[in-house]
Amino acid sequence: MCNSDLNSSIYGDDLAYIHASGFREFAKQAVGQIVDLLQNLTFPVNTVVDIGCGAGDSSRALIDAGFQVIAVEPSVALLEIAQKTAPEAKFVHDSAFGLDVPPCDAVIAVGEPLTYHKPGTDAPARLRRFFKAVHAALSPNGMLIFDLIVFGKEPLTKRSWSMGDDWAVLVEVTEDRQSNCLTRDITTFRKNGKQYRRSREKHSVHVFDECEVAKWLAEVGFDTQVDSRYGSVQLLSRRRAFLATSQSTIE
Repeated sequence: MCNSDLNSSIYGDDLAYIHASGFREFAKQAVGQIVDLLQNLTFPVNTVVDIGCGAGDSSRALIDAGFQVIAVEPSVALLEIAQKTAPEAKFVHDSAFGLDVPPCDAVIAVGEPLTYHKPGTDAPARLRRFFKAVHAALSPNGMLIFDLIVFGKEPLTKRSWSMGDDWAVLVEVTEDRQSNCLTRDITTFRKNGKQYRRSREKHSVHVFDECEVAKWLAEVGFDTQVDSRYGSVQLLSRRRAFLATSQSTIE
């Protein structure tokens, strides 16, 4: 499934390969904590929608725990990797904001997939529509679990780099507090024969007001807890985990 909301330039072949090679640990650890939470709810959880499944590690952990998984990913390159990691999942090529959310018992979006918005779009409106769609799809007392980048005093503008045996990645992050937007300028180098291929991507992500997000969730019928961690797994600076339980719809 594909729609106009998808941005095919995000996580192309080289960046998807690098992500799968060197940046999988957070998803494994965080979803391990989420699995424990879902298994200890007072009602049985059968179907979980995994938004932004990435390289498939979150879906793999959910399947191993006995859940049926619908894995959603906008990047074709990451989707191909995820299909090898968790072939038992049902895969959908889509974004959170284009998805027709199927009936389910839980929806997770780990690793900030709900922050990706093209410049000029109304990110808060899109997020509120997503909350409404998820609430309508969830079973009674079902859960929506996700993390976002939120407002804060600590600036996120920085430069960083990482490398593996056959790749390197350089990232420059700039924050525009007036537009509540972060831009990640990502340059990758991936070994191609005896040489290295250079690629570049720019990702635009939105920064949200933590209290506003909790209010939007309450407006559509969620009871929400906000934390800086998933269980014992600490999130990065200015990230918050939202654990929202579906209640009756508020008119």
